Amino acid sequence: MENSHNIRPAEGSSEPCPVCGQPASYRAVDTAIDADTILCPTCTDLKTPFTITGLLRLILRDKAHLTPEQKQLLPGLSAYLRQMSSRGEIVALSEDDWEALARSYQSSTEEVIVEDVVEEDEVSIEYDIATYPSDFTLSGIHRMWNDGDIEIPEFQREFVWTIKQSSLLMESFLLGLPVPPVFFYIDEEHKNLVIDGQQRILSAVYYFDGYFGEESLQGRRQVFRLMGLDERSPYHNRRFEDLQHADQRKLQNAVLRAINIRQLSPSDNNTSIYHIFERLNTGGTALKPQEIRNCVFRGQFAKILADLNLDKNWRLIMGKETKDKHQKDVELVLRVFALSQGWEKYEKPMKEYLNVTMRQHQRGNSKAVHRFVDVFPKVSALIVEHLGTKPFHRSGRLNASILDAVFCTLLTNYSRIPVNLKERFSQLRKDKEFFIPTYGRTTDPPELQSRFKAARKHLIE
Repeated sequence: MENSHNIRPAEGSSEPCPVCGQPASYRAVDTAIDADTILCPTCTDLKTPFTITGLLRLILRDKAHLTPEQKQLLPGLSAYLRQMSSRGEIVALSEDDWEALARSYQSSTEEVIVEDVVEEDEVSIEYDIATYPSDFTLSGIHRMWNDGDIEIPEFQREFVWTIKQSSLLMESFLLGLPVPPVFFYIDEEHKNLVIDGQQRILSAVYYFDGYFGEESLQGRRQVFRLMGLDERSPYHNRRFEDLQHADQRKLQNAVLRAINIRQLSPSDNNTSIYHIFERLNTGGTALKPQEIRNCVFRGQFAKILADLNLDKNWRLIMGKETKDKHQKDVELVLRVFALSQGWEKYEKPMKEYLNVTMRQHQRGNSKAVHRFVDVFPKVSALIVEHLGTKPFHRSGRLNASILDAVFCTLLTNYSRIPVNLKERFSQLRKDKEFFIPTYGRTTDPPELQSRFKAARKHLIE
């Protein structure tokens, strides 16, 4: 039985089945659907045996005909077909076919807002990091906080301790009990960025100030008395000013140890703080990449990205009026900016590529940033005018790889955009050099460059 696409291993092969992954020998299945059979015994033991091309046809025609067992194989089948297409072994599928296949695959997985098949490797940059302890008195912590020498990243979780938790901490200091250290990252301005320890630091600050927490909407603050202690404790229900002078001095001179972290090298890539924060930030829900970037690369550029994310036409492109709570949309603005500065020199992983860009433009005062601020809303408006709302969505999800290639191409060639943009975009989506790299390993340099070259060819040249 001839197989023109070479998609069937020799019978008796012990390689894992490309669909279900089971290590079993292949055998032919007699089916009326198709003659090209690559399924292993595990797959063919299902109630309704099928071949890979036969299953694909069922998916494209009527998914309702699939058995529950067959539906379970959709993720593996989709991945296998995308791999084959990248090698040129399936060339007959149209973009509509691929979208139908993607819809079937997505229905078997958890939905997300942004579709972006990212297979990231860990960053391989080597950092020279200095780590050393410092013992600060609580009065010193209080003074540093008031002087602005200690900063808490904007997207750290809010102060969440109860007054009892904070009271017990203050009692621990008064009793001389051990307290866990805090972690500071020392930035280039020698400020102490809190990586871990916000609750302990603010508890001490609030107690010395005499008020617990921040002001309410009515402008009120709760008086900080040590609550939840044993009623026989000499500190029970006491404000700082109610303590005996000896106890006040004891508390002021109590020591809170800090572990200080500073990057020494490389001097031209100060992004270690991102990875340190990613590993040491243990409070609350884990932060997403862009939330961490806004913490550690705070500055005017972060504000600029947030402002551009509010552009009315960009929101129509996103298909979502409200901002994403984890800032995936802000990350897409950053991604467009980063790749528009020279996608030809892009290197993976994408996460580190965006980190470096955010760090390099942290102050937001470069010519590249100024031009981006000027052109970004114009390109957004042009896209909505010619391509409509949600032009980069596929099967209900925004496809980041379609967006980055098209948006960057129009952004960097704004003065050359042709009037028949809609027709050109339609032709682009039919080019396998463009749409195949939007399905798998989308942040690998070859896939990224393939779709960017295709975008420039169809939209500009």
